Amino acid sequence: MPEALLIDHPPVTLPDRVTGHLEAMGFDVCRVCPGFGDDIPNPASFDALVLLGGGQLIGSERENGFLRDEYRLIDAWLGVGKPMVGFGLGAQAIAHVLGANVGPHYLGDVERGYVRVVPTPAGRDVIAEEMRVFTWHSLGFGLPFGAVRLAASDRFPNQAARFARHVYGFQFRPDIPPATQRSYLEQLGADAPDIEVDKADLAQSAWLGGFLSSWLGEAGLGSRNRSRHSA
Repeated sequence: MPEALLIDHPPVTLPDRVTGHLEAMGFDVCRVCPGFGDDIPNPASFDALVLLGGGQLIGSERENGFLRDEYRLIDAWLGVGKPMVGFGLGAQAIAHVLGANVGPHYLGDVERGYVRVVPTPAGRDVIAEEMRVFTWHSLGFGLPFGAVRLAASDRFPNQAARFARHVYGFQFRPDIPPATQRSYLEQLGADAPDIEVDKADLAQSAWLGGFLSSWLGEAGLGSRNRSRHSA
């Protein structure tokens, strides 16, 4: 049975949707949260690495020393060429390790809730068409040398990137289920958008399952899906 290592961050989102998809594909998922004191297991025994988002910021290593452990894990993983994907903070961490800048929008803009992402011509094999996705971030990542931009939003040009063969990063958070999305949106109070979360979530939920299947299938793991990740 293939094994996936999943790194989560405080505040932990339970359940996340990546775990369910991987288990349905026959993976044994080892979920750890270094921010809560979990040790990162020996990566040699795992076939795929998933890094979820969280409330920490790249650059806050003094307050969140566990991020350095994650950077070392990412660096080692890149060296062996096994599949890796990051969402939110996870994508930013990969970009950071590869030498790209991670920082705030030049106008101080942030993204909260649902935003529209549009694939680039190079990204249509990963995100087939424009879709609305859930996101919650104040920092964005730049493109390291050799990376390919796959999708952009109005405010942040790098919503999705292929960093290397079988290595992807997504600024948005399709791993967060609707119940947790609603709890985030409630934080906006009177500024919360009038949106039916369950309906809005359908496209990104379908996309996530297709992406994970194809990503791992192309790496020789799990079932192969050639549906171009469309919703």
